[in-house]
Amino acid sequence: METLQAQYRDSVTQRDSSLDAFARAMSELAASSRAPVGAARVIPIAAVPGGPAAPAGAGTAVANAMVSYDVADQVNCTDCKTCYQDLPELFEKTRIVVDGVSRDVAQMIPGALEKLKVTPELKARIKRVSANCDAEIIR
Repeated sequence: METLQAQYRDSVTQRDSSLDAFARAMSELAASSRAPVGAARVIPIAAVPGGPAAPAGAGTAVANAMVSYDVADQVNCTDCKTCYQDLPELFEKTRIVVDGVSRDVAQMIPGALEKLKVTPELKARIKRVSANCDAEIIR
């Protein structure tokens, strides 16, 4: 029994060190990359004069929401949880690597605008989330 327990402890130690080495390598790779973060793509939640047309079914949502979220600003997110807790139909929590460190941030849910139906209550929540965003990246 002692031999089996020792083998088990050794295998757990080897697994943990392998996972640590893998995580360290991925972190170093991400930190050494010169790839732009987010490619400065803006995900509109509000109509932008002269901007692209709104997706079908989301015209009212886009025109009345008066909020925008720039993915390039995602690295500035403080994970205050305001957006994805108060607007779960638009935002979700995700993990990104910034300067070799993995951290939680908020992101816009892909395709959320196509399903969004604007109500006075939703407009009020959008306004509140925009005003309470700690990093001021939701405008």
